Amino acid sequence: MLTNTFIHIPYVSETTEKKLWKNNINSWDDFLEKKPKVRNNKVITKFLKLSKQQYEEKNHYFFSNRLLSRHQWRGYKDFQDRCCFLDIETTGLSKDSELTVVGLYDGKESKVFVNGKNLDKFPKEMKKYSYIVTYNGAVFDIPFLKFKFPDIEFDQMHADLRFILRRLGYSGGL
Repeated sequence: MLTNTFIHIPYVSETTEKKLWKNNINSWDDFLEKKPKVRNNKVITKFLKLSKQQYEEKNHYFFSNRLLSRHQWRGYKDFQDRCCFLDIETTGLSKDSELTVVGLYDGKESKVFVNGKNLDKFPKEMKKYSYIVTYNGAVFDIPFLKFKFPDIEFDQMHADLRFILRRLGYSGGL
C-alpha cells in the first residue's frame, strides 16, 4: 500500500495524490515510468527514488516521520511482519497512575509484561517492531508509555483504530 501513496512527499497533497490516481499514476513505479507533467516534478521524482530505497531497506522510520498519523494505516501490509497490537492497563488515567500491564500480540504470540514481574523487559521488546496497532493509543497508551519509559523512542508507524473506525462511521469504545 505504501508504494501507492504519494502524500509523504513534499508538495504532494491529498488532492494531488487523487489527481495522480485519476490519471492512472497508481504507484511510485507508474510515476517514474510515465513521468507525468506535474508541478515540482524534479523534487517528487527525487523523493520517490529515495522512498523506494527506504522501502527496500524496510525503514519504517522514514515513513512514520513523513506520513500524517491519519495515513499511517497505509503501512500495515508492508510492515505487518514486524507489527504488534498493543494495549495497556493502568490504575487510573493520570500520569501519576501506575502502569500495571502491557500486552502485545504480534500475530502469532501474546506477550504480557506485568508490573513487579517483567515490566522492565518491555522496552527491549518494543525495539523489535516497526508498526504498532492500538485502540486510542495515540491519545492514551503511547503518551502514557512515553512518560513511564522516557528512553523508548516510539518511532514506529502507528495505526490507532479508534480514529480509523471513526472516519468509517463507527463510534464508541473498543
